[in-house]
Amino acid sequence: MSAATRRAEMQRTRFRVAEQRARSEQAGGKPSEDEAARMLAEFYARGGQVTVVPPAEESETELKR
Repeated sequence: MSAATRRAEMQRTRFRVAEQRARSEQAGGKPSEDEAARMLAEFYARGGQVTVVPPAEESETELKR
């Protein structure tokens, strides 16, 4: 991928984030169930992945064993 292509993709990403932030601020609170589902669908469509990490308390307990 060329440098110009990378810069263009970074700019598109910044624009999408700014757009989502503006919508979030305009909505003024928690997203509705439909809005949350739409955001998750967009996240997965862009290749997003969920990483499951154990809570800190469990990790510390397991380390002490």
